[in-house]
Amino acid sequence: MQTVLFIGGNLRQNTQDSPATPWSDRAFSVKKTTQKKPRQRSASKSTCPWVKLPSTGSSLNTEDFLTFRVTRLSNAMRTNLTKPYLAQFELSLPEWRLLALVARFSPLRFSEVTLRSGMDKGQVSRTLRVMAERGLTKMKTIRPAGSRAREALAAPVMVSVTAKGQSLYKSVLPVARKRQAEVLLTLSESERKAFYATLDKLFAVAGGDTKDEVE
Repeated sequence: MQTVLFIGGNLRQNTQDSPATPWSDRAFSVKKTTQKKPRQRSASKSTCPWVKLPSTGSSLNTEDFLTFRVTRLSNAMRTNLTKPYLAQFELSLPEWRLLALVARFSPLRFSEVTLRSGMDKGQVSRTLRVMAERGLTKMKTIRPAGSRAREALAAPVMVSVTAKGQSLYKSVLPVARKRQAEVLLTLSESERKAFYATLDKLFAVAGGDTKDEVE
């Protein structure tokens, strides 16, 4: 039987075999080459850019900024966590924040609602107007008897929740609590405790006040 070797793209015939052999019966020896897998990059022992941090912050990129990462997390949770369940109750984020606040502490002065919600005065005013039209909240100006017109303009506005608003709040709250718990339980008990304490510390450093804000 004649053997043909396939080497380097050329066919070489073994001349020691005299009879011609049909191509279908000829044996071929093909040298296979195996490709080497690319080396995987070794993972860094510490991927946290905050570990060895100089006081100048010169090693930080903008995506490493605390403000950037907190804002990114907050936006992701609002979009993927809060908005879906609020849509079931036809509530916007600002409406839910104010409803939760007023339902817990009603009645409140308008100025206090603005302060506790962390929202600007204009947004609070617009949101409360919509909520009043839906029958969720109501506003009343407190004018002392015998007050002058100028004094009436400076009279405090009180915001309170209606029975409809209180009922809606009680319907939304269990859903909101469950969704928050689902996320928090992805952390261990020690991680949750450390994270909570860390947030308190950072808010104290930043001069923030988180009481009564709800999402």
